[in-house]
Amino acid sequence: MWTICIKYTIESVKQSKFIDNFFVSTDSNNTAEIAIGMGAECPFIRPSSLSEDHVNLEKVQKYSLQEIEKTGLLPDLVVHLEETFPFRPAGLIDGMILHLLEDGYDSVIAARRESGWLWHENHDGRYDRVDSGDIPRKFKEKSLIGLHGLGCVTYPEFIRNEQMLGNKIGLYEIEQPLAGIEFRDDFSSDLASKILEKI
Repeated sequence: MWTICIKYTIESVKQSKFIDNFFVSTDSNNTAEIAIGMGAECPFIRPSSLSEDHVNLEKVQKYSLQEIEKTGLLPDLVVHLEETFPFRPAGLIDGMILHLLEDGYDSVIAARRESGWLWHENHDGRYDRVDSGDIPRKFKEKSLIGLHGLGCVTYPEFIRNEQMLGNKIGLYEIEQPLAGIEFRDDFSSDLASKILEKI
């Protein structure tokens, strides 16, 4: 079921004018075989310990970059994509790369606009509202939700220091409604597969 999500993620990379090498970082030999069959490189299998719930993405990225650099490749930029976001608009990756280079950002994250009520859970379990309140939508501040799994472009120096992002961060707004949907379990991945087959 996840195969079609991996396929569409790899296909979006192949459409980029700027990406020369692309890798799939996985702890699964089966996923690695599928990815290699679709044209990706998988020079290593991640330790399963890096897939445990308490391990953050920065540790996984640092390990993966170290393994990639052992092959002799020193990337100019790193584009992070997750197969759980298969609905990427055409041109997303190159648009993000250009946004980073032309506007001098350290990192750029795909983001979608959120006009609903935004809440933050504080340390004692209560929720504080963080948007400007119940006012007409056209007068509300612009709020964006970052979707790093959909796309994040950054410099390898940050990842080597176990960070995904630098200090100057740009958001690349997406408008396609499906692009912000994430699929994390077998039911939702099966649903994603059916939608992808239709479109």
